[in-house]
Parts: sequence; C-alpha cells; structure tokens
Amino acid sequence: MTAFSNPCSSHQATIKVTEPLTPAEQAVAFRQTPLPLPTNTFGLGLVLGGTVSAGAFTAGVLDFLTEALDEWQQAKEAEDRNVESGRLSEEQRMVPAHNVSLAIITGSSGGGVNGAILSRFLGYEFPHVRLSHNSPANANLAELVPPLMHQGKLLSFSDNPYWDVWINKLRIDGFLTDKAPEQSILSDNAIEDAAHAVARDLTGQLPSIDRRWIHGQFNLVLALTNLRGIPAKIDYPGGRYSLKQSFVNHAEFIRFGIAHSNAAQRSRTKACHESVLLGPLSTTTDWAEFSEFGIATGAFPVGLPAKSLNRCIADYRYIPVKKSRSDGKGVDVCALDIDAAALNSLTGSYPFTAVDAGVTNNAPVELAREYLAGIGGHNKRESHTADRAVIFVDPFAETADVQPLANNSIIEVIKKLILSGVAQSRYHTRDLALAGDINIKSRFLITAFRTNPQSPNDWLLGAQALCSTRIGAFFGFFDAEFSKHDFFLGRYCCQQFLQQQNNFALREDNPVLGMARANRLNMKPIIPLFGTAAIEQKMPKWPVWNTFKAESIKPKIHARIKRVVHALLNNMVNGKEMSWYKKIGADFLIWLNKTAFMSLATNKIIASIENAKNSFPKL
Repeated sequence: MTAFSNPCSSHQATIKVTEPLTPAEQAVAFRQTPLPLPTNTFGLGLVLGGTVSAGAFTAGVLDFLTEALDEWQQAKEAEDRNVESGRLSEEQRMVPAHNVSLAIITGSSGGGVNGAILSRFLGYEFPHVRLSHNSPANANLAELVPPLMHQGKLLSFSDNPYWDVWINKLRIDGFLTDKAPEQSILSDNAIEDAAHAVARDLTGQLPSIDRRWIHGQFNLVLALTNLRGIPAKIDYPGGRYSLKQSFVNHAEFIRFGIAHSNAAQRSRTKACHESVLLGPLSTTTDWAEFSEFGIATGAFPVGLPAKSLNRCIADYRYIPVKKSRSDGKGVDVCALDIDAAALNSLTGSYPFTAVDAGVTNNAPVELAREYLAGIGGHNKRESHTADRAVIFVDPFAETADVQPLANNSIIEVIKKLILSGVAQSRYHTRDLALAGDINIKSRFLITAFRTNPQSPNDWLLGAQALCSTRIGAFFGFFDAEFSKHDFFLGRYCCQQFLQQQNNFALREDNPVLGMARANRLNMKPIIPLFGTAAIEQKMPKWPVWNTFKAESIKPKIHARIKRVVHALLNNMVNGKEMSWYKKIGADFLIWLNKTAFMSLATNKIIASIENAKNSFPKL
C-alpha cells in the first residue's frame, strides 16, 4: 500500500505549494508563543531516538510511562470521588493534584515505530507487562499488570501492543523470507505483520479509556529521509543580477494530529500544518496508511526495503525558515521557498521514496522543543519556574569511540564514512549537554543502565547495558529472550528516572505544583508513582547465551542470500539493453553465483553472530 492513496482533501488538492500562507495559517503553523497549558499543568514532549532492535528498550520505557500516568490519573479520580462523597476532606488529600500533559512525540527509526504504537492505542486500555517477582534465577518471566477483562475475556500478552510488536512479531525468521529479494538484503515481512497488528480494527478488542494526560492538540511527528527530496531556493536580490541558489531538502518529517478519545476527535479540527488528523473514530484504512509512515521511518537503507509514500504537496508550505532580526532580538519566521520550476506539478499529491530517518538529521529535538516553547522561544529551565520539558529516550547513550583508522584502505575509509554519517545525523551536542545537567528542568534523558553481571559493583551504560546492540543493533531480533531483557530494562530505567528526586522533580514553590504551603528546599516528583506503578521494577537477569544457536538459522540466511543475488541478476539481464555499469554488475553477480561466495558469506555472518554473542558478559 502507498500511504496515503488519496492524501489531499478536495480543498487541499487545489492549493499550490507556492501559494503564500494566510496570516491565520502563519499564526498556527509558525506559532511563536508557548503552547497553551491549563493551570497547574506540566507540558511534556518525548523525543524517541533510532534504535533498530533496541526499540524493545524504548517500548519498555513507554509501557511503564503509560502505566504510571494512568495509575496517577486513577488515584486522583478515586480521591476526587471520596472528597465529593464526604469520606475525605480537602485537607486529607494525599495525591498530588497537578497534571502532566503530553503534547508531542517526535520519533525516528525504531523510536518512530514506538511513537506510532502509542499514538494508535491512546484511546484504549491494555495490560502492561512487568518482570515477575517470582522469576527463577536464570530466567525473565513476564506477568500482566493489572489483569484486565474485556467482554468476558482475560486479555493476554499479545494485547499489549509494545510486547506484541517487539517480542512476538519482530523475529529473525520474518526478515529471512523470500519477499522482495531484489529490493533489500532482508525481507520486511516481520515489519509488515507488526504494522498490520497495530493498524487493525480495535473496536471491541480493548476497553476504551479517556487519558486526560494527553494534550488536546497532541502531535506525532515522524522523521523520514525523502530520497526524491523537496526542491527549494534562496533568492539573492540586488546589484545588476538577481541570483538564486537552489537546493534539495531530503530531511523529511510528517506531522499527524492524534485525538485520544472519541469526544476529542469529534471536537477537534485538523490544523493547517497537520497532514492528517486521526483518532479512535478513524477507519482501519486510515490507520493502515498511517502505519506505512511508521514502517518508512525505520526502513534501514539496503538492509530493508525503501517505502513508496504519497502525501499532499501542499503540506510542504508549512516548513519554517528562521531568520534573525537585524536588531539581534528574536527571529522572524517564514515558509520555505519551494522551487516551482523543479516540480512537475504544484498541486495534488507528491509521491516519493523514503528510507530510515537516521540517514539525515531531521532535528527531532528542535521540533519537540519548539512545539512546546513556540518557534524562537525558550522553555524555562529553573526548578521553581519550569513548566514544560522534552524527554529524550535514547538507549544508546554512551562514551564515544574515536579510535584512529587502522589504515587508509578503501574498505576502512568507506566503513568509517558510513559510521561518521550515522553519528553526524544524531542529536546536536547542545541538546545532549542540556539533558545531562540536573539543574536544567526543561530537558531530560532516559537511557539504558544496569549492573555488570560479571561484576555487580560496576555499572554498564547505554549500548553495553543492552542485549540487542551487536551486529548493527540487529541482535535483538535473533532471540526473544534478548528483547525481553531490554523491554524489562526499559521499564526498570523509566521507574528509576521518575523516582529521581534530584533530577525529574520540581521545587515545591513551583506554581505548577500549586502547593499552598511550599518549602523551597523540598523537591516534588513531576510524575508521582501510584498503584501498580509504585511497585518496584526489578532489574532483569542477563540472558543465558547458550540457549541461542546461530547455526539454527544458517539455512535461512543462505537461502536469503541466494535469493537476493539471483533476483538482482534477473533484474539486470531481463532482455533490455543494459548500460555499461549494469553489465559490470551483472558480470560480477554471475561470478558470485558460480563461486562459493554464498556459502562463504553465510559462514561469515554466522561467525559474526557467534562472535557478537561471545563478546557479551557471561554469568
């Protein structure tokens, strides 16, 4: 399916991409004032970084965060009922009465997938999955909390969308099928199955819920790399000649308006800069087309198939460009100047091919921050004044490896060039620096950490704390036990983060907390823990590595390599006249087909998997 098959409304289809914005559109799309928040409310934005199979960690973080916010909301509602009935007085209230409002999620790659999952299930209650306190010494057993009944049926693990996608669906067998071998090294069967599960009709499948901690103008922004790109220009007027510099923007993002309940969807209209407005009342076709963008944000180039997408070209009218004012005070914002001469059409839909957002820097942090603060604005940072913040969820935060090249061979240079590009496309240094300062209450970081199983007094951080980060972070797909560990670690790390009184907390005299008797020396949590969320999350046990045998998937790896080589060869020698570079490629593939290359490649992959497995700490 190409998303969206009909992306423009009848009105949008007539708007030229070069048509200037009206003052009303400018005020909405390029808002320069802070996002309105109710009294005693702390605004939140989530930035979910790229993960590949480490998305299981981010999934665990979101699963626990959802549970914590739901349990707090239920505790407040229960206390309200007790006060209304006279069982409690106002002075006897114990549950913090301030609110949190999640206003935006920006995501790329696996982070974008998790953002899409949360957005799809905002209007539905589902059981959460925690590490059982009765787990034996050598296993991580899961249990549902709380047990939920719906229409006479006890909900199961597969009813938790995070668990279903990252533990059940995304398994290595689904990446080694015979689908589309000419398009990528791996098949996207597993990803398509996961997307279908997320986009399915949820009517009657799960109980509905009104999550009042979702902002009424909640946005999901998915980052992409647009291989076609959007042509733009900069004019340099003056002198005898008027000069123009053209360029192509490939760092794409799409903004979805998401309503969290039926009532919210009925009362909300799509903002001009939102590509689509979705909610519980939307059709399964709408959600299926939405899921295509979720797949595209994680379409790892060459490894997974690129995605053909379709969106309304008028969407590109709302790309902001900031210009510093001549007096140095603030910025002016205008729309990106689209180069009409480079486009085939100025109206209607715009088809393009997309790959993983990690190829380009889409500035997800800035997108989230400016949605809260307004373009050109700044969020308050001090613990007694802060009223909104961005939380990074980055499983890979760790010490940088800047070893010199072993040599300047072509292979070493190409390898380092790819790694440099990936690193350069990640967060800006200033973003991470602010998130790491405990005195700044407008940016926070959740990353992976745990004790070293070989040395319990030492701690592992970032990639080293996860099971999924070897083999280009594909390792978690090989065995569900690896993903389970990372999922439970995500829940553990999220609870630890929410409980940090010196970090994710505000001073008592902050107006958000609305405390009548405030001690400025005391700190209060932004998200207090109640109900099941207050129960200690155990650190998961390190998996027993000898349960996974790389040899067990060797036949499927060999078969996939063979299919890819044959498909590429057939695609080149299909009877058409070939260009010189295709002839060279065909000759090379024929040579590979005649040699022991495929067996050698298979053995090399198996050896790499075993080496990666052996590099982890062992119990």
